[in-house]
Amino acid sequence: MKYIVEGKENKILLLFINGAGISKWMWKYQKPLSKKYKCVFFDLPGHGDNANIDFKSIDDICLFLVDLIKKESEDNKAIVIGLSIGAQIVLSLLKSYSEYISKAVVISALNNPMKAYDFFIKPMLAISTPLIKNKWFSKLQFKQFGLPGEWFEDYYKDSLKISKETL
Repeated sequence: MKYIVEGKENKILLLFINGAGISKWMWKYQKPLSKKYKCVFFDLPGHGDNANIDFKSIDDICLFLVDLIKKESEDNKAIVIGLSIGAQIVLSLLKSYSEYISKAVVISALNNPMKAYDFFIKPMLAISTPLIKNKWFSKLQFKQFGLPGEWFEDYYKDSLKISKETL
């Protein structure tokens, strides 16, 4: 998987994990942290620069991120920051690979399994896949997120890349 490393070569590694439907551009306001820390920004499978890779499981992503931490960190540890599904990945890292995490920031994670997911939500997501390709629908979703207006084109480009499998 592709990722970007920015910032100082130092002991402290910050690893940013995006939410679903968006990519590393969502961390624009955090990029100045690279003046003090080594920062890694990457796109989840099925998103942004990794749109050609289907999202399979959180466990697979955790294994990739542990390898990334080992490769990019001097002390095999990182401060991990995640939003939405990125936050769920952070929780999974804490549960299974806590020795690689020095601190964590969890933003808007779903921490209880959704009982109706396979029966109700998964089929609804499959049906709604064509909707996310429509600009008017993407504008409605974007408005609900409360993101700055100048970010819409980045959001819409990512919406066009998402596959039914990734949803």
